[in-house]
Formats: sequence, structure tokens, C-alpha cells
Amino acid sequence: EAENHYFKQLLESIPFGIVVLNEHDQVIDANSGFLKLFNYTTEQIRHSFINDLIVPEELKSEGSILTERVYAGNEIFKETKRRTSDGRVIDVSVTGIPIVTASGQKQVFGIYQNITANLEIRKQLEQEKLYFQTLFKELPFGVILMNDREELVDCNDNFLSMFQYSKAELSQPNGFDLIFP
Repeated sequence: EAENHYFKQLLESIPFGIVVLNEHDQVIDANSGFLKLFNYTTEQIRHSFINDLIVPEELKSEGSILTERVYAGNEIFKETKRRTSDGRVIDVSVTGIPIVTASGQKQVFGIYQNITANLEIRKQLEQEKLYFQTLFKELPFGVILMNDREELVDCNDNFLSMFQYSKAELSQPNGFDLIFP
């Protein structure tokens, strides 16, 4: 009883959505993080099949494959999409960990984290990187990028045309001695 109480407290204190599934892929237990993330109550999810509950229709085969891999004894980690009770589809990271109870029953410990904001930040960073690369390439004058050891990291085509050397030549040790003797 003390261990069960400790486990429940631990489950509730973790800031991710956590679900425990039986060998039939049915929900045995879930923490408040899972209920909040997917907008369900305990009564709504208990004994429900996890893939029917939160996997969007177009990702059902992916959900089944991930389930099979975990029940086969493999840990899984996947960034994917899952559906909330109100039909919204959110970006999540899913971690599936196989566990075996003291009585020998196979179960799955599933951990879900909403990564929608992280993916938006990643997308913005990619756009900024593309913007910088385009700007760097299209500037009407020669530009070089060097590291702290004064080695060439990159240069634009205008720099190469200005000095009539290739990136390979300038990337060699002491390559800038060709330009700055």
C-alpha cells in the first residue's frame, strides 16, 4: 500500500502526460498531466484503448506499429501528432517504455509532452537561418565568416570572384595567406 501511494505521488508530480496501459493497450491509469493535455477525465479514459482515444485516424497504423514495438520489449521515442477529446490535433513527443509487473504482466508506461511551441520555435529558427543564408549569399560585396582560429567557415560567391580563389584553396591551413601575405 505504501509503495502504491508512493507510485501515485510520483506519477502525479511528473510534469508530463503519463499513462499506464495493460497488455491489451487499454488505459489502467493516467496522471493529471495526461488528463489535462488531452482534455479527458479519468472516467472517460479508464479501460479505453489508447490508440482509439488519442491517435488521429490518419496515424492509426503508426500508433499500432509503436504499440507493437513497445509490447515487444523496445523503448520508443517519436515526435508525432495526437488528438485531444475536443478533436484538436497537437504535436507531441511520445515515449513508450515496456514494464513488467511483479506478477509478470506486461504493461506500457507512456509519456506524452506537448511540443507544439517547440516546433514553432524550430520552424522560426529555420526561417531565420534561411534568411541569413540568403542574405549572406546575395550581398553585393564579398563576405567571409571565420572561426576563432582564423579558419574559413564560409564565404559568399562575391568574395571568391573578388580574389579568384576557390573555397577549397581558402579552407586549407594558412589559406588566407594567399590573400593576406
